[in-house]
This record gives sequence, C-alpha cells and structure tokens, in this order.
Amino acid sequence: MKENREGRTKKFYPLWFSCIEVLGKREYTHSIRGIFLKMKIEREYILREIAGDYIIVPVGAAALEFNGMITVNETGAFLWEKLREGTTREELLHAMLEEYEVSEKEAEADIQEFLQMLQENKIL
Repeated sequence: MKENREGRTKKFYPLWFSCIEVLGKREYTHSIRGIFLKMKIEREYILREIAGDYIIVPVGAAALEFNGMITVNETGAFLWEKLREGTTREELLHAMLEEYEVSEKEAEADIQEFLQMLQENKIL
C-alpha cells in the first residue's frame, strides 16, 4: 500500500461511493465512457467531510431539485477534487494509478462507475 503525505498508509477502495439515498430509497449505478472529454463538477455541489465521512451536498438551486445526499469514501473524495479542478478520464486514471496501488483495469472500471453516478445525478 502507498503512503499519503502524512505518512499514513492509503487503502484502495474498489467501490468509489457507498450509495445514493434519494427520498429514503437506495440506488446503485453503473458505467460510462469518454476518455478525452474534459469534465468538471457543477458549482452547485460541494464536498464536505463530516465526522470522517465525505458527503456531496447540493447548494443554491440544486438544493431545491436534489432531494437526498451522496456519500463517498476517501478515494471518491480524491476523484471529486480532481473533477472539481476539471480533468479528463485519462487524467483521472493516471492520478489514481499514481496515488493508489491498484490495477489499471480495476481503476478504469471504478472510475467509469463513479462518473456514471455523477452524470446520472446531473453533478458532472
């Protein structure tokens, strides 16, 4: 396992998000493609760390339209920060391979799943 900047061992999580809870219903999502498309998180969503959990929170007009919350783990928060700056799928893959000890195939599949979840919820 790789160590982060503080010298702590970083664990790779194979699933980038826990679940989406919308009006009390749990939904799980799947796949997307788009390697060279520059992607960026919508400004009306922010990531907050609360009691060790990372939660995607809608603000402004999005708070009126999106009734629920999305929790992500440390790896999901890492991807979120990259997407907040604006990045391509290829750049995400490169960053994940640099940051975590994971196979390229597994990273590609999980990045695809994370991006799909964001797109389905109109966050990306």
